[in-house]
Amino acid sequence: MFGAAVLVYVVLLVAVSIGVVLKPLGASRHWRPAKLRVRVLVGFALFLILLPVVTPAFPNAPMPWLFPGTARAAETVNSPEYIAPAMLPNGQVGMVFKNDAGGGVAEIRFKRYFVEWGMDPSQQLSTASPSYPQLATFQGKTIAAYVDNRGGPNQFQLLFRVSTDNGATWGAEYAPFGAETFDSGNGAPLLVASRDGSKLYLFHCCVSSLPQYRWTTDPALVTWTSPAAAAAPKIPRAFPTVRHRPGPRRAD
Repeated sequence: MFGAAVLVYVVLLVAVSIGVVLKPLGASRHWRPAKLRVRVLVGFALFLILLPVVTPAFPNAPMPWLFPGTARAAETVNSPEYIAPAMLPNGQVGMVFKNDAGGGVAEIRFKRYFVEWGMDPSQQLSTASPSYPQLATFQGKTIAAYVDNRGGPNQFQLLFRVSTDNGATWGAEYAPFGAETFDSGNGAPLLVASRDGSKLYLFHCCVSSLPQYRWTTDPALVTWTSPAAAAAPKIPRAFPTVRHRPGPRRAD
């Protein structure tokens, strides 16, 4: 359909150029051309009339600023929440979110922008439905993370799905920390990449009321540091307190 639409568009553009701008179709040999400015204006007007006819056939709408209604066309999801965005390796923006599909069905989905006003259809990543799913970019990979709350032997394990093509396809779910369990509510894990993308940090709750963190530089996401406290129970003052005694004032 795309190739046929482009062909039709080119043929129409040529017809407009020849039949309006250069010489109107059916004009006699004694036709006197109007001013070039008028012919160009009429030809451009016809161009704008014909463009919307073929615009829907393009995968990425041309000139989205000219046809924002077409570029913004997107799917409707029932009740998205807990949205976590991230910059993908190719510079696009992606996001994961929990969606309440209704009827007791909830899921984790992924969606990404391809132009400023356009988004690809979302993909279901999991039928788990915890709060605060995470998305991070690490060493050229896109990682979605969420806690399994579906019951069964994997209940409350942290699951990863990894994409190596900017979210177009995803690997299977797996638990990078095995049978270790995590909070699936307000204390759900937080996945954060370093600014240069060389380290991946995981923050989670809690040991003795202190949040924990660990990190990795392993591209395979297999080797991680041991969990450590992300905060001290008491933070010392950065500077000592200085008290000033009032002294006698000296007259000038």
